[in-house]
Amino acid sequence: YSRLYRFSADRADRIIVPSESTRQDLERYYGITSEKVDVVVQGADEAFRPIADDAVKRATRIRFLGEDRPYIVFVGKLSTRRNIPILIEAFAIAKRRAKLPHALLLVGPNHVGVPLDDLITRHALTGHVIQTDGTFASHMEVPPIYGSADLYVNASSYEGFSMTLVEALSCGTPVVTVNRAGLAEIAAEAAEYVEEPT
Repeated sequence: YSRLYRFSADRADRIIVPSESTRQDLERYYGITSEKVDVVVQGADEAFRPIADDAVKRATRIRFLGEDRPYIVFVGKLSTRRNIPILIEAFAIAKRRAKLPHALLLVGPNHVGVPLDDLITRHALTGHVIQTDGTFASHMEVPPIYGSADLYVNASSYEGFSMTLVEALSCGTPVVTVNRAGLAEIAAEAAEYVEEPT
């Protein structure tokens, strides 16, 4: 779609983007001047808010993990730039070092065929990593997933914007992410940052 996007950007009177990072990308890759671009940051639905009801949290943990145990969550497609193999390895290291009782819940389709079973076996995480395709009857099923997690993680090597990060922050879920592009712009001082995956 690159040629179509460039053509559309050239022809448009105004361009709306969700982040300063995306505005800079338009300037860098398409030669679009910043005067033509308006940044309008997206927000989460009001249903994305902290959950105080322990029964809801317990039911969510049982629904997705099969038991009532704490978990760390990633939400999004398991695309290459999202560094799922690195995330699983980091989870294994943290689990060993801190003796974490947590599971890692991956909510999103594995459309590029990340070898999850091999990674889970290699890092001795059988029964500790759960993946669901993220298909729901309603998006309103998603807030309890964030709100019941102890931590949201996103180790993506690039995001122009991340709606899942906005949703996690809106739910009051602690966040660990990478200090770059749209992720750092959205999270600002509300997250812990790790070095960019290499």
